[in-house]
Amino acid sequence: MKKIGLTILPFLLIFAGCAVNVQNLIREGKLEEAKRECDKRPPDKQAECRILIGDTYFQREDYEKAGEFYKLANHNEGLIKIAEIYIVAENYKEAEKYYALGESLTPDIYIRLSDLAIKKGAIADFEKYYIQGGKSDKDISIRLAEYYLNRDDYEKAYEYYKNADAEKRGGLKIGDKFFSKQDYEQARYYYQKSGNTEKEKITLTKLGEIALEKKDYEKAREYFSGSGETNRIEIVDNRLSLVGDTQAQLLAILSVDELIRAYNALPRRIRENISKDITFYIKTLSELKEADTIVTRNIDGQTLNRYNQAYPAYLEVYEQYREVIKTSDDLPTLRQHRAKLDEQKRILNDIVFRFETRLKEAQDEIDLRVDSAAEAFLEITDKDLRLRINAAFLRLRHFPGMYFWVERFKEKTREE
Repeated sequence: MKKIGLTILPFLLIFAGCAVNVQNLIREGKLEEAKRECDKRPPDKQAECRILIGDTYFQREDYEKAGEFYKLANHNEGLIKIAEIYIVAENYKEAEKYYALGESLTPDIYIRLSDLAIKKGAIADFEKYYIQGGKSDKDISIRLAEYYLNRDDYEKAYEYYKNADAEKRGGLKIGDKFFSKQDYEQARYYYQKSGNTEKEKITLTKLGEIALEKKDYEKAREYFSGSGETNRIEIVDNRLSLVGDTQAQLLAILSVDELIRAYNALPRRIRENISKDITFYIKTLSELKEADTIVTRNIDGQTLNRYNQAYPAYLEVYEQYREVIKTSDDLPTLRQHRAKLDEQKRILNDIVFRFETRLKEAQDEIDLRVDSAAEAFLEITDKDLRLRINAAFLRLRHFPGMYFWVERFKEKTREE
């Protein structure tokens, strides 16, 4: 017995030395040497040291190398550990690879992979994993509907809800999204699809309030009627009656000056409820009238009369001077006529200078008024009111200096 024990002892010491040697090499960071030492061990003893080497690579975050050693050791736990790292890193392709190597691609794992794929927008991969996770086509459609809903792609979301026979659920969810964004028209549209009459009524009330703010009373009445808000319908009817009478009176006034005065004299609460078209119509006329006032204030008739008198006088003296040059060599006579010509030229230049100076000072202000009038005009949708504006040009164009700005206004308001 002693003889047998003495024979086995050297082998045990060799094996123990080998194990210790591998661990020492790993501690020293000599992993390639550790691998070679590990490969020298009997096949059934290699797994332990390969796992140790794999753990070291794992700690160094070299997951590819760690995976190689875990695979050689058939160490599924290690491979799953790597897969989990890739799950956290949202690299679902690598995660799938290591789950497969670790022989642990269960339905739950496929669902986790599908969540990562859809998060990355990889729809084809998502569908593949979702099916492998045991989900049906209907489940896939619902999941995709929610995916597009969260990305505000409501048309696609609704299509997938329809594919899953969940139109009502989809209509309600999308309606809520639009409602939270205060897009009540779209909210109402999807609530109608959902069949949720209560939410549709709330939306109609909101739409009615917006129409009331915009002074679109006909629309407001329509929305409040749909929501059953009888008290609000009465408010709208009262405003319609009061404002309708006022608008009719305003439109009966043909004089621009009288119209502007009548509008400005209205109580504020009435003025605020006049229809948008009439408000912008009066603003257009007011701005054009103000531009006209600036022109006439700076290009008065007296200045033009003085110019009209001075210019012929200058021409007459100029002709006399030319005749004297042709017929006389008398220097004093020439000087006398030259002085007369210079004086007339000075008078004429002085009138032109004052005319141009006053016009230049007014030009920027006139431009602003005309631009403002053009902006207001473009807000008018009523064709009759637009025709009235065009008719007002006939009264404006004859004012001195106004022609240029009327043409500017027409250019700015010309529709494509």
